[in-house]
Amino acid sequence: MVKIKHSNCADDVAREIRARRGILRFALYVLHGTVCALGIGSVAASLQIRGWAPVGIFPVLSGIVLGFVLFPAALIAGLDSRSRLITTTVAFALMLVAFEHLFLYKGFRQQWRAARENNAQISLFRDEEPWSPAEYFVREITPMRALLWSLDAVLITSGAVATVLIWPWFISRNDETRVASDAAK
Repeated sequence: MVKIKHSNCADDVAREIRARRGILRFALYVLHGTVCALGIGSVAASLQIRGWAPVGIFPVLSGIVLGFVLFPAALIAGLDSRSRLITTTVAFALMLVAFEHLFLYKGFRQQWRAARENNAQISLFRDEEPWSPAEYFVREITPMRALLWSLDAVLITSGAVATVLIWPWFISRNDETRVASDAAK
């Protein structure tokens, strides 16, 4: 006699609910990472426009801040795969770089208009509207700036990835120390 395997409807429903919750948690993680990259990129650009951003140190700090806000959200989202954590962190770091450049362009446009309004000589020789984003980047890019922009992206990404990789080790090390100190008591 052949036994027919009956699926348990309740188990199927529970599996489906868990899968949907996982998708929702990941979607919220992506939203959280995007909003954080937008916010950190905005702050980074405004500090750079004001001249308060030391080259080298500031991109690494931006990446570390991104890593610190991403890791707890990844835990909540149930992102337990190290490769997925690294991949999403790199994606969010590159978003941060893109948002940073977007806000730098926005600052360029504001400076363009302010200079034109405040100085009659500039308004005679400068176009009324600032350059388009494509024209801005074509005129601004030089081999040295391309190198600096690439280095900026690498430092931001490295800081973020290093943070999400080191933080779990640091937490587990603190837990081991805490357990060892409790055992000694």
